[in-house]
Amino acid sequence: MAAVEFITENAGTLLVFVTTFTIVLTFLRNRTKTGFNIPRGPTALPFFGNLFSLKPHDEFLDSLVGWSKEYGSIYSLYLGRKLILIVNGSEAVKELTCKTGLDFADRGESVAFLALNPNRLGLFDTLADEEWKRQRKFAHTTLRGMGFGKVSLEPLIQTEARHVISYFKTKVGSLLDPSVAFSVTSSNIINKLVFNRRVDHGSESGDELVRHVRNLMVSDEGAVLTLFPSLWPVMKYADSKWTKLYDSWAHIESFFHQEIKIREDRIDACKGELEASDFLTAYLIHRRADPEGYSLEALDFVLVDLFLAGTDTVSTTLTWAVLYLVSHPEIQQKIHDEIINEIGDKEVSMSHRSGLTYTQAALLEVQRLATVAPLIPRESSRDAVLCGHKLPKGTTLLINLWSLHYDQDVWKDPKQFNPDRFLNDDGTLVKQLESFLPFSAGKRMCMGDQLAKMELFLFFTMIVQQIKFSLPPGADPLPMDGLLEIARKPKPFQVQVSAWSD
Repeated sequence: MAAVEFITENAGTLLVFVTTFTIVLTFLRNRTKTGFNIPRGPTALPFFGNLFSLKPHDEFLDSLVGWSKEYGSIYSLYLGRKLILIVNGSEAVKELTCKTGLDFADRGESVAFLALNPNRLGLFDTLADEEWKRQRKFAHTTLRGMGFGKVSLEPLIQTEARHVISYFKTKVGSLLDPSVAFSVTSSNIINKLVFNRRVDHGSESGDELVRHVRNLMVSDEGAVLTLFPSLWPVMKYADSKWTKLYDSWAHIESFFHQEIKIREDRIDACKGELEASDFLTAYLIHRRADPEGYSLEALDFVLVDLFLAGTDTVSTTLTWAVLYLVSHPEIQQKIHDEIINEIGDKEVSMSHRSGLTYTQAALLEVQRLATVAPLIPRESSRDAVLCGHKLPKGTTLLINLWSLHYDQDVWKDPKQFNPDRFLNDDGTLVKQLESFLPFSAGKRMCMGDQLAKMELFLFFTMIVQQIKFSLPPGADPLPMDGLLEIARKPKPFQVQVSAWSD
């Protein structure tokens, strides 16, 4: 009887105790799954995990590096009850990307993008299954046939560089945000390959398409969705960020379907004998022979993946480059002087690259400091071993490229912009650095890395040859820290442009 009275009088306290005990027990079971040895990490709270220890943006990236000094190259973090392993340092990253085959080639799930892409189709936000292999192989083979990553695309890149230079010259004396112009410039390359079209700077249709593509580059790793993923059906309507994502996806999908219909009609009119002049036409022709293997649903996500990858990395890197140049005008001057001394006012080509070692070093330093994709998601496709830890299938991992590019044991004063670190004592370019992976590595490395390298060199060099970026007199220094979304971007800023010849 006394026991019954005790339970009745203390029901609330007992309920809290039982609930807490259950959560702790579940947490500990997840951490010590039978037959697996999950690496340790910072102390995590039941239910909330390590969320209260996380800081925003660059501070978050720095804290990940700091924890690796204490817990080793691979350690555990809990976002709510979700276990994520952080992989740090060149040795651990190399083992994961290059020595484990397809064991860790799946991409981690994203709540928001799963809502858009529940079957995980396309090229990037996918499982490393036969569907992914088929789509990636077709995309790579077809685009390579159109010059993807080859010197034959040089005239196209030079043309777009001339367009953006002309646009900048119309803005001489005024302030502008260079990121928008760079988005149009880089998207026009993939636009030409995929749709055989381009848009003009400042055109309403071009700006609108770029805006919608940029709206897709948001992150759903907020604390609320991490703790309560079941709230996504409510948040996607209640939060303006997610409604904007859905609106932009609908706009992009509508644009894709218009382009698909135009090409389907052309193929029908030519009775199947139309020669493909762009990737989309090639895909639709191939699809007629294998409609199940190359579905229209998969095509939507292949196209958006090509657009995102072909636009965001290059445009964001160029935007960071302008930020570093205006913050270090003496380096901007040195790059310009090297270009003029080497080739004068002739148009820059890839053949000039070997003579522009300081320019190349500056661009590599931009890529290192910017680290536009600091955290690369992976997921184990089967039970597998990494760095001596046996991990269960479905384990989520983040490859921390920030830990490579900001490793104080490799880079002296890693947060300083210093192109000389990529030069040997004799002024030649450093050939290979294991702690420098701007395009990742392994089975999932960037498919367009060679094209991106060409674009970055030609755009950067041709622009700095003619255009000077600066801050208005008396302006405060620009913030150098970044905003961590899906890509790491600089905080919005504006600069003045002028022609070196003025």
